[in-house]
Amino acid sequence: HETDAQFFVHAGIRPGVPLEAQDEHDLLWIRDEFHEDGRDHGKLIVHGHTPVERPRHYGNRVNLDAGAGFGRPLCVAEIEGRDAWLLTGAGRVPLEP
Repeated sequence: HETDAQFFVHAGIRPGVPLEAQDEHDLLWIRDEFHEDGRDHGKLIVHGHTPVERPRHYGNRVNLDAGAGFGRPLCVAEIEGRDAWLLTGAGRVPLEP
């Protein structure tokens, strides 16, 4: 899914490749090349696929996969532009780069 400010994808994108030219295999499976790239991708990339201890905002991307597939709680976020907040029982908690 794509908005004016974000690109939502399962795993990530191939850095350096325009969003409209991304390969479906990369969108579903990429990890290292994407995670290690700190470049601005034009839009905030919102993804999962690789569980982290807690959702993280890296500046150019947000990883929302906190391991729900392994029995950990599912994470819900609000995203506006490049800003993101986790929605918790205690309210909105900022996810800051």
